[in-house]
Amino acid sequence: LRKEREESRRTYGQAEREKGEVQRLKGEIGRRDKRDMSARFGAGPYRVELKLSISQANQKPAADADAAAREGEGANNNDDALVSYSDHYLTLEMAPHMPHAVHAFLRQVDEGLWDDTRFRRNRDHILMTHVEPGDDGPSEERASAADDGATTEKAGGMESFRALHLDTLSFAEYSPVPRDGWNHEKYTVGLAGRPIPGPLWYVNKEDNSLHHAEDPCFARVARDSGGRELFDRIASMERDAQDLLRRPAIIREAYVLVWVDDVDGNRNLPAEEVKGEEEEEEDGKAKRRKGRWVHHKR
Repeated sequence: LRKEREESRRTYGQAEREKGEVQRLKGEIGRRDKRDMSARFGAGPYRVELKLSISQANQKPAADADAAAREGEGANNNDDALVSYSDHYLTLEMAPHMPHAVHAFLRQVDEGLWDDTRFRRNRDHILMTHVEPGDDGPSEERASAADDGATTEKAGGMESFRALHLDTLSFAEYSPVPRDGWNHEKYTVGLAGRPIPGPLWYVNKEDNSLHHAEDPCFARVARDSGGRELFDRIASMERDAQDLLRRPAIIREAYVLVWVDDVDGNRNLPAEEVKGEEEEEEDGKAKRRKGRWVHHKR
């Protein structure tokens, strides 16, 4: 019995040491990513701007268009000819306490990996991104916490992400403490895939804090950009029996936005200037900062 107790203590001690080493390595990865973000994009904060093409609200979905053609109401069976798209902008603000997930996402955006992708799967609780397998991007059938946690993927769909080692995170990053507004509430952004997430992501349509706790929550739709109204519009678009949008919201381009403090009021800013004023949270209180959001040049 004494030997069993000693062996149990040794096993427990070894497990605790290994756990401590894992946490140390995660911390080092986070610090490394923070340094790289600062060197590549500046000190922060960071945002991502999505240029979206969305079908006009008065256009008929595919099933209606085909039915109209059969009934003689339309002479053209080419559904695309019945659809027009308009451009809109959706801005995501990055979580300040998730350096590993944010660093990976900013690099994906900066490398152009999310250009010409789309929002497509529109479930009751999430709106999820999708890349066609033939686009050398990630497959929609990659595991998703929003689905069932499976790990299937279509062959040939991940090459562009894998080539840059941006197809998954090194580990599933979690917030060290619960933070209001960053716990998979409505309008927050989660990274899909288990046990190791990436690269697909989704926007929460409702409070999913009880169901998505294992997914990194690394961003949210910015409150000051009108993007939440746009997101609600996309989330309410018609979907089919497989929860796919009948008209996908296409991500034409994605850009990293970096903040430039306007210290003296006469700063020379890049041509890609995006006017704005940042609201920074400090000890739970809003704090205004004068300056501008600018596009980071690739």
